[in-house]
Amino acid sequence: MSKGLDEGLRGPLAGDRDGFAAEMAGLGYSRSAAKKQMRLLTRLSFWLDEMGLELGAVATGLVERFFEQRRRAGCSNLRT
Repeated sequence: MSKGLDEGLRGPLAGDRDGFAAEMAGLGYSRSAAKKQMRLLTRLSFWLDEMGLELGAVATGLVERFFEQRRRAGCSNLRT
């Protein structure tokens, strides 16, 4: 993972950055796809932090709220 992809990563997922990057590399993600997924991880972590939520609170319903807010903001890609 190149420097800067997770620049400023904060929140409950910040400690998982390296493992996430390693998993994507192991699964054969292209550099471009990995970069997009890292950006999504960063946005989700920021959102969780803003909501005052810890990683243990993440469940399907909560993640749906995250994606609903993204869609309302005009983001319609990177839903995996």
